[in-house]
Amino acid sequence: MKKINFFIMFLFLAIIFFKCSDNYLDLTNPNALTQDNFWKTKDDAIKGLTAAYGALQFPLWGIWGPWEIYMVATNYKSDDMDLRYDVQEWINIATFTNNASNYVTTNFWGYLYVGVFRVNQCIENISRVEKISDEEKAQLIGEAKFLIYYFYLVTYFKNVPLVTLTAKSPDDYHQPQASEEEVWQQIISVLQDAEAVLPESYSAEYISRATKGAASAMFGKVYMFLGDYANAITELEKVINSGRYNLVFDFWSNFNGENENNSESIFEIQFDAKRPNNRTESIVSAYELWLNGYNECWPSKWCQILKDTTIDGRFSKRAYGTICFGDNDIYSEANSFTAADTAQKVYWKKYVYFKDEWNTQEWRSPINIPVIRYADVLLMYAEAQNELGNTSVAIEYKVREIAESTELSFILSQQEVREYLRNYERPVELALEGVRWLDLVRWTRNDPNFDIKRTLIDYGKAGADDFIKGVHEYYPIPQIEIERNPNVTQNPGY
Repeated sequence: MKKINFFIMFLFLAIIFFKCSDNYLDLTNPNALTQDNFWKTKDDAIKGLTAAYGALQFPLWGIWGPWEIYMVATNYKSDDMDLRYDVQEWINIATFTNNASNYVTTNFWGYLYVGVFRVNQCIENISRVEKISDEEKAQLIGEAKFLIYYFYLVTYFKNVPLVTLTAKSPDDYHQPQASEEEVWQQIISVLQDAEAVLPESYSAEYISRATKGAASAMFGKVYMFLGDYANAITELEKVINSGRYNLVFDFWSNFNGENENNSESIFEIQFDAKRPNNRTESIVSAYELWLNGYNECWPSKWCQILKDTTIDGRFSKRAYGTICFGDNDIYSEANSFTAADTAQKVYWKKYVYFKDEWNTQEWRSPINIPVIRYADVLLMYAEAQNELGNTSVAIEYKVREIAESTELSFILSQQEVREYLRNYERPVELALEGVRWLDLVRWTRNDPNFDIKRTLIDYGKAGADDFIKGVHEYYPIPQIEIERNPNVTQNPGY
């Protein structure tokens, strides 16, 4: 009996103790990072900003994201490539049969909003970091504002929520879609802020970070998409007149990992084959070497690269730096194969390279992906000048000589220069750089005489007959986003 009473008393006391200690399980981990204990030092600010840059690596499954998300989403709809029919989601994107559950476009959207979230964290918190000057804070915040996540969101998805603050309550996670105009105005606003505070250059240690020239170049790209050619010229001239950028003579060195962040580079997505603390920041493109060429997709039959020849009929440096064919040897010298070899299938040479000196596995490549190069700036500038009727000025800003290609005649009309830039110079120079599709969309947007479907059909694009104008210029909003956010509706036609 006494034992029973003792047990009852013990149980009673335990209940009283726990009743009086409601927070007995609310333990605080002193090592956990929180909003309150993290944004304290300059090192914290740099780490936060690095994370904001890092979303551009699309680190799906470690090394696979750059190709399976970013490169597929930005290139596979364009008419300058054909693809191997082995991944259904890629086929659907390339042939305009994509749906809202496609893992590629779902993850593309997801990583872009991860980037938006990290940018908003930086904008909100760097200003309260201690022991750092106001000038340094402004520059770091300017770098965050530069990052181009909303440019990708509005150009690939069009109708997107505009999230400019980190969520403070559950309702904040359910933002409505903004108008396209509101998103563009937000992009213009943050680029203005970034351009005002970013430095012209950095020390070698930080050469990969966003500069004033990068902000001006992206500003020019925004205005080109909007058809505002006068403002595009103003911004692009800032880059051209800065004297900081030049085309490199060895075209392929822009894409083989041996000359990254060079004088032609304005902004690149950074990769590294080294694995500090077992962290992966490499790209997997070199893994898909097949006869030493990337074999998931090929330059299309229409692709004009095989017509890029020198004045004496040889293939240009640009052609040899973009594709490999014949013996398919990416390491071969420019004179190791001839026009007779082009009857065989050609392969992309951009981003495909490996050196034993990198001291890593062959399928872990450190090759960066350029977001915008000086060549793109020059060609946008030429196009803008031509659209405003300054055709003679436009012809001067060509890039062919650096590739040792044939001279462009000065006796061309405005329409001839327009066709030349659209159907030859831009697709040849910028092939596989995520530019062609957005070019097609902006010409559709700004030129009532441009027929994107007719262009795709004429150039033999697979699935072009299924293209629906007003629908397939953009991706569907991911189905999972619609299920999570009651304030989001699907894009028209999906």
